Amino acid sequence: MKSAGAGDEGLFTESYCNICNAQLISESQRVAHYEVSTHTQRERAVTHITLKAGLIN
Repeated sequence: MKSAGAGDEGLFTESYCNICNAQLISESQRVAHYEVSTHTQRERAVTHITLKAGLIN
């Protein structure tokens, strides 16, 4: 499972993905969620917007 890296604070926790607004109850649900392409695409978009705005290095 992915863990929050530098600049990712608040994007997701053990039980909730703020990027997708998804509640993640079990470990298997978290793993499956973070590996699905929809989450990955949303995460890239958020990261791109954040980098463009200069909010993270």
